[in-house]
Amino acid sequence: MLDIKITGGQVIHGTGAPARRADVGLTGDRVTAVGDLSTEPAGRTIDAAGRTVTPGFIDMHSHSDWRLWDNRRAESKIRQGVTTEVVGNCGFSPAPVSDAFRHEMKMTASRSTWSSSSATGRSAWPPWASRAVLPPRPSRPRWSA
Repeated sequence: MLDIKITGGQVIHGTGAPARRADVGLTGDRVTAVGDLSTEPAGRTIDAAGRTVTPGFIDMHSHSDWRLWDNRRAESKIRQGVTTEVVGNCGFSPAPVSDAFRHEMKMTASRSTWSSSSATGRSAWPPWASRAVLPPRPSRPRWSA
């Protein structure tokens, strides 16, 4: 017996094949059957007629790790079907973070990201964009042509 049966949806399964009408059966946290499951009993049946059924999406480039300080449930991503995210691929990430910068990271993440602060005129992103956070820049030799 299936735990959950999703019936009547247009299934897109990520192989590049066109969508097709099919039922999807789940047992525990695994997809265990795809096809005509009209005769299969299930603990719960979800009618997906007129909808698309897909596996979870992978967001290959996100900065959601910064927002998790403020919103641990990440509902916006889940509602879009994102089940896996690749983070830190711009060369910066909030983790691991030293104790010295932990508070600054939390404060930065709780601000509206990727926007400018109207009070200071400085960008609120990334956290080291503020002169108060940056260590002094080393002097660099100037080259003349």
